[in-house]
Amino acid sequence: MFGLINDVEEDAYFSLGPERDIRESRARYCRCVYETSDPDKRLDEFVAAMEVDVSDSYSENEYNEDYPMMQDVIDARPGEMEDMESFLPAWKKVLTAKGTKCRPAVLLLETVNRLEGISGVSRLAKKWKNTQPQGYLFWLNILKNESDQEGIVGVCTEALKALKEGRLRERVAEFMIDVAEELDDAKHLLLGKQERFFSYMSDQNLIDLVSEATKQNARDKELDAVIKFFKARKSLDEEKDLYVKTLLMSGKLSATVSMVKNEKSVGWSYGSSAGVVFGSVLSALAGHSEKAGAIKTLLKSYANSVSVYSERFSIDEETSASFYDEIVKGLKQKKNIKSEAHESLSWAEKIGKKRIDHIVSNKYRRAYERAAQVLGCLAEVYMAIGEKSKAARILRKYYSEKYNRFSTFRREVKAVVMDSDLLKNSGFLK
Repeated sequence: MFGLINDVEEDAYFSLGPERDIRESRARYCRCVYETSDPDKRLDEFVAAMEVDVSDSYSENEYNEDYPMMQDVIDARPGEMEDMESFLPAWKKVLTAKGTKCRPAVLLLETVNRLEGISGVSRLAKKWKNTQPQGYLFWLNILKNESDQEGIVGVCTEALKALKEGRLRERVAEFMIDVAEELDDAKHLLLGKQERFFSYMSDQNLIDLVSEATKQNARDKELDAVIKFFKARKSLDEEKDLYVKTLLMSGKLSATVSMVKNEKSVGWSYGSSAGVVFGSVLSALAGHSEKAGAIKTLLKSYANSVSVYSERFSIDEETSASFYDEIVKGLKQKKNIKSEAHESLSWAEKIGKKRIDHIVSNKYRRAYERAAQVLGCLAEVYMAIGEKSKAARILRKYYSEKYNRFSTFRREVKAVVMDSDLLKNSGFLK
């Protein structure tokens, strides 16, 4: 039956439903095998029943929670398992021979903890280091169960130095964050959030770090550290969006324009940083005015869009910051930001007009709202910098002349104008 379940899981999504605990079922089966096997064959049959060599299909170092630990087998039914004192050393020997593959490694950690205590676990963790990060995580879980907060801080500090970036290192950082919050330890709380981002670069991890750094008056210092971290990387793929957001939060507007100046006018919602930079340039020129509703809406949309999901089950509830707020804060803190933005206005005009023409001329009806929003942004920025005639001219060009027969697009443009305090009473669309 378990073999059949495995075969189905390999080829299709399959779930037994919440009323069935497959891990518990496997544990009961393994307990039966242990207790009904011939003592001379027990070890081999138990190893087979425990499916020691199974691995997680997504990550070789992730423990598959559908498979039981020895403690699950012990808890599967009342009564003690006979001959455990003689069985465990033999079980340990088999697991040791399997090397550092995840499931046998975690089972070995459990067994060593039973036989040698936490000193044996720490010995394996220090030996394996990044070869099998589960060693440090198992060690930390023991310390957590023992409420050894100082011990957790020490082990986390050691583990963060020994492990390479990735999901398991991220979990180590979260151990440090949790215990630092309990101890009201601001230093290790900030360090933990920094290392969590360095372990796994996601939007949520970055904004959590910036939020904490702001609380501790270390915003500029932490942003500089993140920028330095990005610069040290050999390449940036999907992380480029996070780098651009970091630069904008630091007020480095021209640097972001240089990064996106060759990007296309389309695909802004799918892994392009052009949208958030376009919005930032116009927002800076408009003095981040609340009256420039189209600019604010566009910038907020692209700034707060997620490029790399955290996949964490729980998000810090106290984090109220947003990338939009932090970008505006960073740009406001920069001296002469308006003159810097003015130097990039020609780029914004060029890419904005290309975006409008591409969407409308190709009759991408679902994107008409976005094209109208870009048009409204350009009109707003002209109004904000005192070029009212230019604002009227660009609206007239696209609304009344070039696309005067595109009724759906015209309707979207009118909606954008009516929602803008800078444009709604201008009479430009008459």
